[in-house]
Amino acid sequence: MSLSTTSQPSAGKSAELGDLRSYLLVIAKFKWRIMVLAMMVTLTVSVAVFSMTPVYTASATLLIEAEKVNAVSIEEIYGLDSSRSEYFHTQYEILRSRRLAEKVIDRLDLANHPEFQPSNKPSLVTDFVQVVKGEINQFVPREEEVATPLSEIEMAKREKLILDVLGRTTVTPIPKTQLVRISFNARDPNLAALYANTLGEIYIESYLEDKMGMTQKASEWIRDRLDALRIKLRESEANLQQFREDNQLVDAEGATPLVSQELNQITAQLNRAREKRAEAQSVLRLIESRAGQNPDSLLAMPEVSKHQLIQQIKKAETDAENVVAELSKRYGPKHNKMISALARLEEVRASLNRRVEALVEGVEQEYKAALANEEALKLELAQAKERFQGVSRAETKYRELAREVETNSHLYDTFLTRLKETGAVGDFQSAHARFNDRAVAPIKPTKPNKKMLIALAFVLSIMMGVVLAFVLNALSDTIVTAEDVEQHLAQRVIGVVPQEKVKGKKDLPVHTFFDAKAQRFSEAWRTLRTGYVLSHMENPARVLSVTSTIPGEGKTTTSINLSFALAQVERVLLIEADMRRPTVGKRFGIPNYQPGLANVITGTHSLEQCIYHDEQSNLDILVSGASVPNPLELLTQDGFQKLVEELSEQYDRIVIDTPPAHVVSDAMVVARVADSMLYVVKAGLVRRKVINEALATLQGLKTRIDGVVLNGMSVKAHQQHYGYSYDGYYSTNNDELPKGGEGNKAA
Repeated sequence: MSLSTTSQPSAGKSAELGDLRSYLLVIAKFKWRIMVLAMMVTLTVSVAVFSMTPVYTASATLLIEAEKVNAVSIEEIYGLDSSRSEYFHTQYEILRSRRLAEKVIDRLDLANHPEFQPSNKPSLVTDFVQVVKGEINQFVPREEEVATPLSEIEMAKREKLILDVLGRTTVTPIPKTQLVRISFNARDPNLAALYANTLGEIYIESYLEDKMGMTQKASEWIRDRLDALRIKLRESEANLQQFREDNQLVDAEGATPLVSQELNQITAQLNRAREKRAEAQSVLRLIESRAGQNPDSLLAMPEVSKHQLIQQIKKAETDAENVVAELSKRYGPKHNKMISALARLEEVRASLNRRVEALVEGVEQEYKAALANEEALKLELAQAKERFQGVSRAETKYRELAREVETNSHLYDTFLTRLKETGAVGDFQSAHARFNDRAVAPIKPTKPNKKMLIALAFVLSIMMGVVLAFVLNALSDTIVTAEDVEQHLAQRVIGVVPQEKVKGKKDLPVHTFFDAKAQRFSEAWRTLRTGYVLSHMENPARVLSVTSTIPGEGKTTTSINLSFALAQVERVLLIEADMRRPTVGKRFGIPNYQPGLANVITGTHSLEQCIYHDEQSNLDILVSGASVPNPLELLTQDGFQKLVEELSEQYDRIVIDTPPAHVVSDAMVVARVADSMLYVVKAGLVRRKVINEALATLQGLKTRIDGVVLNGMSVKAHQQHYGYSYDGYYSTNNDELPKGGEGNKAA
């Protein structure tokens, strides 16, 4: 478990390093093109930068007041609420406005300033455009020319000037302050300072002019409204007075309480009259129910006995009875005092009876009087209510007219006060902004920043070059790395051969393999030999053919140098089967008349006469020999196969250099007599599709392909592939690789 856990991060790390290596290889591959692109772009930008006219920037600083000065305590007629944040943003936009820019243009007469005059110097671009237009117009039917009105031309020029000026103007608020910076760019430093200061001055003047104009307009409007309000106030006062006279009102507010008090009094009287009438009616009904009875029975009635006169008479009767009772104790019935007391008692009783009778008659009269009083009070109450309603209606109308008079009077007083205040402050100009710092003519230009632009151009061109390199590499469908071979060709890499530097356009010397200064080159072939031999330990392949897709991929170089490597440990024969474009003899300096393969097959020469022995490498060589009209027919004959079988008995290894597989069919014929084949691919030369087509053809003939020899890989890519440098490994011998041009010159 621990092994598995440890291997997973290692694999991920290796993958990341592999991706990084592939990126570096791409950059290394295109490094010179990237540098050339960077130098060209940087040089072009440098020329353009140094030809630019310097631009100067001048800045003025304004302080915008948050609280505007008021001459009197009235609300400002013109302006915004400075307590809100939108106020300052509004001022910034006013400074950037087209209206102020036009005022500055007119004041400074910028339309005639040299800064804004079109350049009369002809340019290559302008001339080219004019020539192209002239050529195109020859094929375009001409229309009748319509003269453009002068006013439209002037308007277009002015519009262009305004946009140019606005584009050069910058308004920047300084954070956490009420300051704002006005900047202007110009080729003339004095113009830059003059414009910034003039814009600030016109901004302040414009505010004051607008404020004065609004004040005057407000005064005129107030004056007009005041006249209308005066007329309306007089009409409302006249209506109120006329209403008073028509309704004979002295104090409308006091009339209602009096009528209301009278109404309350009548209502109270009516209630008492109703009570009195009800009481009399009740007594009358009771008396009428006892009609014909003696007075004593009437006296038994509480309504009669409680009457005040009856109570007084009954009291007098009681007093008379007490006197009779007192005198009866002293005197007899015939005594004068007794007779007098009895007479008095009789008189009181007779008076009581009369009073009862009179009371009965009085109750009926009292009821009628109470009823008449009640009816009279009802009528009076109805009249009082009608008077109250009339007074209420009059009071409501009066108050309505009074409110109208009061409202008109208040409006009139307000407008009159505002008119007087506006007139008082009409000549007072309170500026809402002032200069904190005026602009001065700058000494140093702000644009262009030559160093920064050149450095930026160089960096961006490098980045663009790298991006283009990756794009070109992604669009390329050639084989560049060993990973490409395995991924796109489905073949194993049996050997990787680096590029070897040679001087000029000369061919690589044939015996470079034995040069002590070419250790990296030699070791690559020894590695290829080792890989090939180890792959045939159980079934030795004595006959090996070498081919490629197209000419120029290094198949002949591979055949020669692999033969050198094998000849160091075995007896090896190199056969040149490429009879169409033979180059092996030329590489070894063998004369053209040297007989070879064609001579042996046709029988014109013996085998011993045709074999050439190279002393330095101990390698036997069988060149193509005499030229034949159809090499394919010669190789198809049984004589070629028998020759190979005979030679395989004499040599440990036979290497056959064949023509390119995608060009002719010779390599496929030779592959039938060979035990295996090595396929040479030049890095970055042939498209993957073409290589796969050639490999598919060979595999269709059941040719055993031991692997791909990736030839011409860059030195750095070769070192990255093997993970170390041959130069460092062989540095103990103090050997140096030859310097000069790059590339293996293959046959």
